[in-house]
Amino acid sequence: MTHPQPGGSGPGRKVTRRTRAAALALSGTALAGLTWFVGARPALTGPHLTSPATAAFGISLPSTKAGQAYTFGSLPVCLDKPGTVAIDGITPVGAKGGLAVTAFAARLLSHELYGAEPVRLSSSGFGGSTTVDTTCDSSVGGAEVAVELVKSEATNARMDGITIAWHSSATSGEVTMPFHLVLCQSADQDVPECQSMP
Repeated sequence: MTHPQPGGSGPGRKVTRRTRAAALALSGTALAGLTWFVGARPALTGPHLTSPATAAFGISLPSTKAGQAYTFGSLPVCLDKPGTVAIDGITPVGAKGGLAVTAFAARLLSHELYGAEPVRLSSSGFGGSTTVDTTCDSSVGGAEVAVELVKSEATNARMDGITIAWHSSATSGEVTMPFHLVLCQSADQDVPECQSMP
């Protein structure tokens, strides 16, 4: 489990916040129609964190470097009932190439979604906190999570999802999002080993 850590940004290939790749990867998948799915929950418990992102989605970035921080947003979550939950940690699923989550935050969902940038989360302007207090059926519709990722090896690094651990005053749990990501060592992210989707 990884907790947010401060840090500065490093050099890297410029990637704009709302890259075309991020927009294509997330439109029609994680945020398709903003249709929130809430599973059945036991009565007399606190809110549970959930996500509408049940279909696989992903992104691949070219020319990435070991030790460089990359921040990715547009990861949707919400609560199934009123209350507040705290995000305790976010871990990558099936991580390779020394890929690790080094920081995370959540903010209210808006039309200004964060895409991808080669910066530390603390320097990205994303803001936010580590709590979520917005229900799936609210007028806002939920929250957006951003994660900071760093690879420790000079090779292609990938993950096939993220698991968010959380707790409320009454309960705790985990939610997994099928977010496939590759930090490609090559300048050509179209080669097979740099494809984010399996």
